[in-house]
Amino acid sequence: MRDWWPLPTRARSALVAGLACAFAFTLGGLWARHFVEVRTMEQSRFLTTQALTGFLFTRFEGTRYDGPNPPDSPVAHTSLDGATFEVVLGSGQVAVRSQNLATYYPGQAPLPPAAPNQHVPDRTVTFGRGAVAGVDNNLEDRTFEVEGLSVRLPVELVTPPGRSGHFFFSGLPTPLAVPEHPEYVNATVYVFVEPYYTERALGGVDVALWIGIPLSVLFVAAAAWTIAGRALRPVGAIRAEMAEIGEHALQRRVPVPAARDEIADLATTTNTTLDRLQLAMRQQQQFVADASHELRSPLAGLRTWLDIARSHPDQADWPSITGRALGDIDRLQSLVADLLLLAEQDGEHRRPTGFVDLAALAEEQSAERRYLGGDVEIQCQADPDSLVQGHSEQLERVLRNLLDNAVRHAESTVSVTVSIDAATVVLEVRDDGPGIPATDRERVFDRFTRLDDARARDAGGTGLGLAIARTITRRHGGTLRVADSPVSARFVATFPRAPES
Repeated sequence: MRDWWPLPTRARSALVAGLACAFAFTLGGLWARHFVEVRTMEQSRFLTTQALTGFLFTRFEGTRYDGPNPPDSPVAHTSLDGATFEVVLGSGQVAVRSQNLATYYPGQAPLPPAAPNQHVPDRTVTFGRGAVAGVDNNLEDRTFEVEGLSVRLPVELVTPPGRSGHFFFSGLPTPLAVPEHPEYVNATVYVFVEPYYTERALGGVDVALWIGIPLSVLFVAAAAWTIAGRALRPVGAIRAEMAEIGEHALQRRVPVPAARDEIADLATTTNTTLDRLQLAMRQQQQFVADASHELRSPLAGLRTWLDIARSHPDQADWPSITGRALGDIDRLQSLVADLLLLAEQDGEHRRPTGFVDLAALAEEQSAERRYLGGDVEIQCQADPDSLVQGHSEQLERVLRNLLDNAVRHAESTVSVTVSIDAATVVLEVRDDGPGIPATDRERVFDRFTRLDDARARDAGGTGLGLAIARTITRRHGGTLRVADSPVSARFVATFPRAPES
């Protein structure tokens, strides 16, 4: 991600938060603007309909009018006063127009009259530039919705035709008297739905959006920047501490934040990994030291015999010297082979896929030991079909190492038992030697371990056999332990039983 967006995590968090805020607030603002526009236009349409209804129910007959707007004569007012309106006679002639229509659009064709007592459909009217220049032209470059109503008016109210004014009574004689039973004419009253309230409301909304959205985006981005910085501060401390930890400072640990969050889990996991790394490094150093010590003894013995032979070649017992040298070389070869095997087992291995009959393997190894002879009797008892999933050579090495250890410390007898149950195959190797104290039953599996009692390793082993056996057993999903026994040593290896085909 850094390849196409090379920004720090803190900056990316602030930028993403700001963009998300801008997107959400813009959508919300546009929806609010649309809502305000719809509601205010509905209000304007409602007021226009109210004006038409009020004009329809105005009583004109049998009334004296002293002027269009006398302060003490409310009947001189109509619901059309102050609006943009047009009254069209049935002949198509304009009876009266509002002042703005007459002033700025004198050549505007009248709207079509409607048939008597018929519904007047709503229509729209678009105005261009007015014929007369003026700053008060509130119709210029606008489109208006127009609502109409078919009415009957006394002839005195539409005579003379073509008049204009801000009031419906503008241009009529003063005083004007309408008889009790006047003559009526058909007319159509058109009132323009005024958008000015909607425009003012939208202007306020637009100002709020143009100012509020950028300020909100900046606030959210700044808050995200600050919060991300505080959240990533422990990560910086962890990174700084990890940079200081080297091969000779593995005892140091990264700080764990007090908050129990994902960063604290990361710090805890990092410290756990460092614990394992420190333990592995300590074990490696101990292993190298032990290996060096173990290699030094046969090398020193080999050098001693060769130095003696070189110093006194005429008096040297060459058969004895070469025999002892070959013995030391054999020990070196065994030690190096075990070290290589341990290194291979410590690496990554694929899960074994073959099937091995552990009973047959135990019987074969026991028979081989009996054929080679010796002072120790080898007994074997194995259940048939003791199949486990694994590598034959490695499982053979496990059994051989356990037998080598048992034969070295047995007094007269070593017994090998293989048993099965529903889920496991159990391999048990027991000798009648002095046994292993409970406190040393785990330590015997460490590499190059020496016990201080009668089971101390003699010259016949490398000190790696039991460690190799446990490592291979674990690689096969099993366990190897020293089980309880009154006097003898009893090694028990447990393997998962292979599924039946």
